[in-house]
Amino acid sequence: MNRRFWRIFLTATVAVLCALCGWACSSEGSANSSGTGINTEKYENFYGSYKTAYVFPYGGEMIVSLYQDGSYQIYEMYINTNDGYYRQATETGTYTKGEGFVSDTLTVGWIFAFHATNTNGIQNGEYFNLNMGFYTENLWKDRIFFYGQKEGDGPTLYMSIGESGYYKLDYVPVQYSLTYAAGEGGSITGDTEQVVEKGEDGYEVTAVADYGYEFVGWSDGVKTAKRQDNNVQSSISVVAEFELVLPVYTVRYTCTEGGGFVVDMYDRGDDWFVSTDPTPVEQRLIEGLDGEEVAVYPNNGYEFIGWSDGVTEMVRQEKDVRENIEVQAIFKPVYTYTAEVGLSGGLGKVVVSDMARYANDYTVQATAVPEEGWAFYGWSDGVKTATRTDTLTEDFYVEAIFGKVFTLIALDGGTLSYEGQSGKKIEVVVISDQYPAPYVTAIADEGYDCMGWFEAADADSWRVSYSDGVRLDFYSTRTTYYAIFKKEE
Repeated sequence: MNRRFWRIFLTATVAVLCALCGWACSSEGSANSSGTGINTEKYENFYGSYKTAYVFPYGGEMIVSLYQDGSYQIYEMYINTNDGYYRQATETGTYTKGEGFVSDTLTVGWIFAFHATNTNGIQNGEYFNLNMGFYTENLWKDRIFFYGQKEGDGPTLYMSIGESGYYKLDYVPVQYSLTYAAGEGGSITGDTEQVVEKGEDGYEVTAVADYGYEFVGWSDGVKTAKRQDNNVQSSISVVAEFELVLPVYTVRYTCTEGGGFVVDMYDRGDDWFVSTDPTPVEQRLIEGLDGEEVAVYPNNGYEFIGWSDGVTEMVRQEKDVRENIEVQAIFKPVYTYTAEVGLSGGLGKVVVSDMARYANDYTVQATAVPEEGWAFYGWSDGVKTATRTDTLTEDFYVEAIFGKVFTLIALDGGTLSYEGQSGKKIEVVVISDQYPAPYVTAIADEGYDCMGWFEAADADSWRVSYSDGVRLDFYSTRTTYYAIFKKEE
């Protein structure tokens, strides 16, 4: 910069500052000493922030902000990389502006006078050496800011530094954020998070209603689902609002005691780990939609019977829901049914109708089948029929008892009697631990006497008993006895 420019600039600046401050002053030059008038209209839009980075060896930055309300802020940060010096400075206040001038290479539209109301950090008049491409001292005292343009450049803010010249600050575009969100019942297509410069246009976005909803408007009053914010002058954050227009139904699932809804399961190698929660599951569905899949699983000792509406699979999903639905998964205890051959008798087997494990409300049929030479005596719970049917309400155990069959025959002149049986011939099943042993009585007809019990139908055979009764011994090798009678003399 030549000395002629500096004399013009300094003269014009002093004049402007004197006028702005209400001082009386005189100088040899004037604001338009070049004789060229200034069209200040093209320099009216100077509001905003301007920034420059300081260069080696110190480093740092300066940001000057000029606001439309007549206030300003200067922020400077200094870093000395050699000795670790770091310092920030901020000055705020109001500004006034005066018309500038035109030189050979630079048009100055406005020269600013700053009236500080608050400073923090570097104070006015404090000296600090800084290399910004030019050399300067006394950062707060000697600098003058002006708005203009060099030949070939656009308008921007400049800073003069004594006779060293002037320094350009770059405009920092003002950016605003555009945020578009969807309320319940819809979504947004397009870029929902945008950053645009002041005065620029945003990108188009569209509010899309979910099934069963319709778009009613944006939270800022815009009624069209598709919108594009143009000439943005501030940040915008809006929500697309939707309204439910179809009925909503409730699908509710519950469980009886003994099971729950699957919340986690994984293969442990030899079996599956299943974690359940009995808490009811409730789904709210818009008419016509499908519900989410639910799965139930029984706890240990229980079995899944089915759902209260007849569905038998543990996993279910409601389709095309058009009414309220409430169903319950039914679990019943699993009881053990055991029927086996007892040890207190003879030989045989038990035949069960299905298997040895049944769920509640199942009926189980079991049949005791003796081996050859043996007979069914009864069940350990007192049931005497060889085939039995049981309804399970708890764990169940029963033994089938088999015994030795004794045949008792009454010859002419009498009959036999044993525990309700009577006749000429009866059979008695005897078990090993039966006590007292069965006692069969021979009853003589009128005019006859009982001679006793014999091992054969011959009075000359071995007499087992001399009385009219005989006790049956399980361990006896004889299984047939005869009661012999004779006429009275």
